[in-house]
Amino acid sequence: MEPSSANAAHHYSQVLVEKIQSIIDKDPKVVGPITKWGLVLDILKVHKIAYVVDDTDPDMMLVHPDNRSKLGVNPFNAHRVGAYIHRVGADMELLTKATCSELSPIEATRKRQIDFNHQLVSSSAGMLAPVSGAERYVSLGCGHTAQFIKAVRANCTTPQPSIADDSGRLNIQRITKDDPNLKRMIERGWSWTVLPWQCEVAWPRIADLAQSALNASNSVASQQSELEAASTIAEYAHVQASQDKPIDWDACISAAHASMPPCAGYLNILGTYVRLYGGGVGAPMVKYLDEFSKAFGENRRLGEEFLTVVTETSFNNSSVTKRHPHIRTGLLATNLTSPKVVDGVARLLVKSDVERLKHKSQANRVDEAEETMRQGWELVASLANKQQAYPALGRLHTRTILHLTAKAKSGFEKTCWSSFSAILDEFKGDLAKAVSPTGVDDELSPRAASGLAASSGSPLTQQAVPPSSTSTVVNISDLSDPVWVAKQAGFEIGMLFFERAVGPSKGIYKTTDISKSGQVELAAVTMYPAKHQTVVGVTVEITDFLRKWTRYKGELPARLSPMEQHSPAGSEHLKLERKRTQVFTALLDTAMGHDERLLYSMHPTELRANTDIPKGELELTPVTDLKCIKTKRSGGSADVSVRLKKDTFYLSEPPRARHVDPTEWNSDVVFAPLWWVGTTSNPESVNMVEKKITDKKTGLSFTGLVNSRSIDKHDRILVFKAKRAEPVPLAGVASKRQRSAP
Repeated sequence: MEPSSANAAHHYSQVLVEKIQSIIDKDPKVVGPITKWGLVLDILKVHKIAYVVDDTDPDMMLVHPDNRSKLGVNPFNAHRVGAYIHRVGADMELLTKATCSELSPIEATRKRQIDFNHQLVSSSAGMLAPVSGAERYVSLGCGHTAQFIKAVRANCTTPQPSIADDSGRLNIQRITKDDPNLKRMIERGWSWTVLPWQCEVAWPRIADLAQSALNASNSVASQQSELEAASTIAEYAHVQASQDKPIDWDACISAAHASMPPCAGYLNILGTYVRLYGGGVGAPMVKYLDEFSKAFGENRRLGEEFLTVVTETSFNNSSVTKRHPHIRTGLLATNLTSPKVVDGVARLLVKSDVERLKHKSQANRVDEAEETMRQGWELVASLANKQQAYPALGRLHTRTILHLTAKAKSGFEKTCWSSFSAILDEFKGDLAKAVSPTGVDDELSPRAASGLAASSGSPLTQQAVPPSSTSTVVNISDLSDPVWVAKQAGFEIGMLFFERAVGPSKGIYKTTDISKSGQVELAAVTMYPAKHQTVVGVTVEITDFLRKWTRYKGELPARLSPMEQHSPAGSEHLKLERKRTQVFTALLDTAMGHDERLLYSMHPTELRANTDIPKGELELTPVTDLKCIKTKRSGGSADVSVRLKKDTFYLSEPPRARHVDPTEWNSDVVFAPLWWVGTTSNPESVNMVEKKITDKKTGLSFTGLVNSRSIDKHDRILVFKAKRAEPVPLAGVASKRQRSAP
């Protein structure tokens, strides 16, 4: 059978489907993905659904679109995995969890799977092997390894120097030399557990469960340092940006989390740092830190507390318009080379050292340190081969930060410097020696050699892919751009603001321009300017603006132009209200005082005479509440119609007492006797009949009640109501009768 739509049926029993689905649906806080997947896979094997294919050709393997939070494999990670395997040696036993699914025959699903892989390849800058069309499977676990092996077979380019040939590509002979297992993996493949394509029809979330469980036990990723994890986040963001898509940072963090690195608990902090202070697409500042720190041996752990304070701290008074990316990079660089390590965490600089830099007394020194490191960064950014300059740049960062924090004697050099300018001069000498034995001019551009590096935001990176227009990644130049900083604070052109100290009543203003020079222009927004008002616009320094002004989120004053039908004289609504009032007043005027002649009772509810009443002397009118006078029937059968000239109104009963105790009566209770009159179907008991009443003064006409005979004291007040006829069985139906027996 060749299914052609997503409605293609699987052949699994309903009992089996429900059993596996119940496992997939278990609360992830109670049952983790590895446990779930183990239970599901055992059931699939028992029912001979999942099967194993030995020596699966790597070229038969694509990547499942649900892999790594729907980001697929990361080409940089694939090559990093390959470099790790090459360094420690291939071990076939580590591939026992390799799992994949059959490529779907359902047209729409198959197209999505293949298109996804085409996109991965096109955005990999030549690091992944192209889609051939001969593939049969999509990987759920071991995908990075499979794609690396395919890349080796395709002679792809690689960013890993340890496995690159002289042309920067992967070479089978070079990689497999002295490693027969790796050679076997490349030439013959390895065993894979395969899920039939029908599994995803029966259990749509099974692929996501499988990849979550299988990636959570990745042994290579588990060795990642904090900077490598940050690089992974940056690389996933890089892939998204190169596809001209908005960067989903949560998905990037989730993908990095799938391999459970040691810093998994605070990946969100690393993600924020990469986004804001990584230096742009590819996070060149993070890459540099990783390269620099490795020159000093094994990476130190920075720890969640230190990373958090470095990421979230606002430095001194100018921080509202400056984000100090180089200060933050320098703080991390300094701890990455820390001689002092406690429980594996660098402790040369601690949280209190960073927080002291927030004080006003440190403002000028923080800005000077930022400028010193910015110039150094720009000098290195102009080099063709930047890696050779990383040690000199690292020394610039650490020396500057140690001088700023007065901890130079505790650093790895244990050298104090007289000033930031002296540190920068020393760096330029170090840089000249690093890049050219004869001088810096041979390698540096004229702009860099002169030391006049402008803040162009040149990325210190080998990745040439420009940031997407929809990317949320932050470039270094953004962090010193007042317009960008104001936008991050939620302030944009066209928004309304007022001075926080005096409030909006003293003036509301709209931003008309935010200049690169750091000035905000605002125009006054008012409907009724004061007689002698002369201020219609102001210019404010952006530092003062961000501190002293705040958003106005209310409605602006607006001038209305009422139409005639809404004026008091022309309003039909008010005319109607006036008529309702006339009805109400007329009813009160026609009502007689019956309070002492009548008795009200409950249980049962009834009205009785409190004295003998002669014939025709008890006249009851439908007095009611004003709110009970309407132009439409309320739906109740007891509505009374009233006419006022040409208009008809409908009256309903006013609120009546619901309790015997007067203290429990609501304030709107009205004892209007007409509504208490009882009904009877016995003509001899009737003592009230309808009477047409017209008020000559107002023209109001309505139907009231009058006593048709004298009423004795304590008699019930009753009006006639015909008794409902009992329904007759088979009324109007022709019937046949059974004949009598002869």
